[in-house]
Amino acid sequence: MSQPSPHLTLQLSPGQLMHLPLSRTTTLEVVHGRIWITRSGDLQDHFLHAGDRLQLLPGSGTLLGAETEAALAVAGPAGRPWPARLLNRITGLFTRAAAAAGPAPAPAG
Repeated sequence: MSQPSPHLTLQLSPGQLMHLPLSRTTTLEVVHGRIWITRSGDLQDHFLHAGDRLQLLPGSGTLLGAETEAALAVAGPAGRPWPARLLNRITGLFTRAAAAAGPAPAPAG
């Protein structure tokens, strides 16, 4: 199986949530950490660890959360690059979502 060609990497803090409104088929691959994903119309939550991938279809409301410090590689259909204008829009969306989430909670000690 070919590796996706990541064109965007997301860094997530433990407990951080992010809503992904998708207009294109997107593949998420966990580079490190553990995340969960819930999608509208899908009765099952998905728990992904480093190396796991999940393809997300356009139009599905997607919420993901980081259970640990995590990094996600995000690729378009079949690993093809997205057009620059779309990539800039996605990057801005993730930046605004991370800023809105605020700082991650301190780990319990």
